[in-house]
Amino acid sequence: MLPAKSHRTVREILTAWYSTSDRLAVRLGRPPRPLIACSGGADSSALVLALGTLSSRHHRPGVAHIVHDLRSPQECEQDARATSSLSEAAGLGPCEMRSVAVRQLAGNQEANARRCRYDALATIAVESQFDVVLTGHTKNDQAESVLLALLRGASTRGLRGMLPLRQLSTGTPLIYLARPMLATTRIESEELCEACNLSFCIDATNANIDAARTYTRHVLMAALGKLNTQPMDRLVEFAALQRQLHRMIGRQARQMRKRATISADGSLCWPTVDLAALDTPVLHTVLTQAMVSFSGVMPSARRDQLVAFSCAVAHPPSRHARFRIGGCIAMVTPTLVTFMPISAQRHTGRAE
Repeated sequence: MLPAKSHRTVREILTAWYSTSDRLAVRLGRPPRPLIACSGGADSSALVLALGTLSSRHHRPGVAHIVHDLRSPQECEQDARATSSLSEAAGLGPCEMRSVAVRQLAGNQEANARRCRYDALATIAVESQFDVVLTGHTKNDQAESVLLALLRGASTRGLRGMLPLRQLSTGTPLIYLARPMLATTRIESEELCEACNLSFCIDATNANIDAARTYTRHVLMAALGKLNTQPMDRLVEFAALQRQLHRMIGRQARQMRKRATISADGSLCWPTVDLAALDTPVLHTVLTQAMVSFSGVMPSARRDQLVAFSCAVAHPPSRHARFRIGGCIAMVTPTLVTFMPISAQRHTGRAE
C-alpha cells in the first residue's frame, strides 16, 4: 500500500519534513517524535502515506484523529474507521482518537473547531510523548489563507500565511506544529492516494460556499484563475515575501526595544520623536512586542486603536493622549511615549 520513496510527491513531503526535523533536533537536542493529524481526507492521508515510508533510523510517526460534532455521526464514524485502517496499513500502529464538542460554542464555528482540534492534538502529543504535530495543509490551503487575510485587511504578520513550523502549545513540555506539505498541491495529494489505491474521505461541508474558507476556495480562487493562470503560485510567493518583510520589521522593532527606558513598574518609555520617525508597521510591532512582554501572549488590537495611536505619535497632542490597546496602556505626550501594563494604571481607553 505504501508508495515508493522515489514518488515525486513523497520526496517533496519527506524533504520538507527532514528540514523541519533537523531544526527541531537542534532545539530539542534529539530527533523529534512526530504525530500526524489525519482527518481521513486526501491531504492528511497523503501525509500518512509519505511518512509511513520513513526508515527505522527516524522516529516512526503516530497518527491522531479528532472527531467534532459539526458533522453527522455516520460521517464521523466513517472518517474514524478510514483513518484507523490507514494508520494500521501504513505500519504506524493504532490511531489515537479524541472527540471535541464545538456546536454549542459561541462565535465562529470554523475558528472554534480549529482551536478545539489543536487543543486536543496538543493533549494527545503530551500524553503520548510526541514533540510535534504534523498537519496536511497544502499549497492550496496556503493560497486561500493569504487571500482571506488580504481581504480582511491583515497586517504583515497575517499576510505571511501559515508557517512551516510554529509552537502549538506554550506549556511544558513545549509542543510544535509543522506543515510539511505547503509545497504540495491538493491535486498531488489526491494523485498519491490514487497511486496507492487508497479511497480517501470527502467532507461534504467543503462544498458549502456559505463559509468564508469554502467560498474563497470554490469561487474567489476560480475567479482569480480567469485573470491569472497561476493565482495560487502568486499568492504563495506573496506570502513568502511577507515573511521576509515581517522578519525585517521585527529586527527593526527589537532594535528600538533595546533603546527603551524601563521604569520601576515595568513601563517602557521612548522619546516621542524617536517613535515618530518609525515606519507605521515598525511602530505597531514595537507596540505588539511591548504587549507580549507584559502578558506573555500574542495580543489582539483593533485597527481603529492602532490608527489613533499612530496618529497621536506622528502628531503629538499639546498635553497627552491615552489609549488602551490589547494588554497595555499607551500614553503619548509631546516629548514621551509610554507603554505600561494595564495593572499599572486604569483608564477609559479614549484619547484625551
